[in-house]
Amino acid sequence: MKQMLTVKQVRAVLEGYADSIGKNKDGHIVLRRGFFYTNGMSGEKFADSAIKRLAEAGIPTRIVNTAVIWKAFRGGASVAQGSHFKVVLVAQ
Repeated sequence: MKQMLTVKQVRAVLEGYADSIGKNKDGHIVLRRGFFYTNGMSGEKFADSAIKRLAEAGIPTRIVNTAVIWKAFRGGASVAQGSHFKVVLVAQ
């Protein structure tokens, strides 16, 4: 039986690295990190770093999807409503 991955487990490890940590309707963990300039970062680099940090904490995960979402800047908007890197994870 697969181990369930919870937002609480992921938040304990990635708080401060990912701007937003939540679940989607499929039950997968969704990480978001906002940006104004990418400065060489990509969705894959963000995902690899998050996976590495979780593995070091003893939480094996795998990537379901990565994306770079481009949106016009709106002051006060949430991370999901602005430009951000997005990673969808599931327990391995």
